[in-house]
Amino acid sequence: MTRLLLVHPPLLGPMVWQKCAAVLRDRGHGVTVPDLRAEIEPAPGWWVRWAERCAQAAADVDFVAAHSGSGVVLPLIAEATRARSVVFVDAIVPSETSATTPSVGLVAFVRSLPSYDHLPPWTTWWSEDDVGEILPDPELRAQIAAEEPRLPADFYDHAVPVPPQWTARRSITYVRFSEAYEDDAAEAARRNWVVRHVPGSHLHLLDQPALVADVLLTAAEPDSQCPPSPRA
Repeated sequence: MTRLLLVHPPLLGPMVWQKCAAVLRDRGHGVTVPDLRAEIEPAPGWWVRWAERCAQAAADVDFVAAHSGSGVVLPLIAEATRARSVVFVDAIVPSETSATTPSVGLVAFVRSLPSYDHLPPWTTWWSEDDVGEILPDPELRAQIAAEEPRLPADFYDHAVPVPPQWTARRSITYVRFSEAYEDDAAEAARRNWVVRHVPGSHLHLLDQPALVADVLLTAAEPDSQCPPSPRA
């Protein structure tokens, strides 16, 4: 049995992982999907609270997978949970050292959104056609929207620390679904991480949960991994 911790992104709730988690549990694996939405506020230090909450939910796990924006906090979660393997799932690749700063383009885009104390829900950032393309099932789209958190307006004003030597003695895989994360996958390859391309939408873990479960389990197998990057 493999013990897995699946981390939802800041802009979505834990439901994004639930279908994949159900497949993994049916196969006899131990899976934890913590609800981290309450740990987002206040924005300063949210990364510390996420890592602590994950460690409380599932310490000493075999494997941690982070989707989308949660990639920036995955190094801290990996250290806190003592995970042996990690996988970035169509996720942001953190800085190699020091701290991960949101991109200039993302900050500019977020500041263009209507907000007061909080940003609008993620699914409202895009047109209905764009959201429908990655979430074609209206019922599922409504369920995802119902649990979307609203991030503090200053959420992207903060850099997320990267712990030193977090890659040491740990296998790392990057799984790319969408074209939007092509640059992150290229950076993962530059760092000598294992990179797998599974063509699909950014929310492929919802529309193809069994396939994504297969990819996760393969990534969790030590024999399938390349050694950690010498830059670690």
